[in-house]
Amino acid sequence: MFRSLIFPVLLLTGFAGARAQEELTADEMVEGLDKFIKEKNDQNAIGLLALIESSFSQLEEGDQKQVVKAVEKALGKRREEGDNELYVAALQTMGKMGELGRKATTKALKNNNVKKRPEVLGVAIQSLASHREPRDIDPIVKFLVHSENSVVAAAATALGEYHLQEEKVRKQVVEEVVKNYANAESLAESRPREPVFAEKLAAVERPMRLTLEKLTGQSFETAAEWQDWYNDNKRKPWATDQ
Repeated sequence: MFRSLIFPVLLLTGFAGARAQEELTADEMVEGLDKFIKEKNDQNAIGLLALIESSFSQLEEGDQKQVVKAVEKALGKRREEGDNELYVAALQTMGKMGELGRKATTKALKNNNVKKRPEVLGVAIQSLASHREPRDIDPIVKFLVHSENSVVAAAATALGEYHLQEEKVRKQVVEEVVKNYANAESLAESRPREPVFAEKLAAVERPMRLTLEKLTGQSFETAAEWQDWYNDNKRKPWATDQ
């Protein structure tokens, strides 16, 4: 049985039987989400996702598992190209669902509605990183060489979530970001007649630089400077808090 919870349901216009400040069970939230999604009433579905997110920590473990499954299902529903609001909201909700949400987001990276939509994929990467689990670093790093610049930028930004990790972890992340930043800068400089490389650098250098600043406490303007600093300091102790 789902535990009964009290929620404001003003956002849920159209949900059968729901009235402001009335008792709404987790079971009803799951059923309501499924109903809205099937009807393609995505605005109400997104409102319900926000409600689920805010109440998730109050649910019992069994209820949480059922709710996570319901949110996962949203990613499997077909929407027109460019219509990404439902997917984005579901992934953002997963970022607030603890370990269950982390596992669901890991699975979501393989979902066609996620991996084939750069905007959605970028949100999924950042949602995964929000859990700050070191074992997710390698999967996120792989997106630093994605064909879509926006995905690379999202991965670079997401890696900044690891700035509170121990020195060994931060050095691992910095090494990968510096390497990819240096490669992007080198290609842009060596192939000036191919604008695709300059466009990539323009898209990724700021998020990469900001993440490096968060992880190291340093500040440099070019990839070459970051590469020099890292080479000089990779075997030295780093400050414990950045």
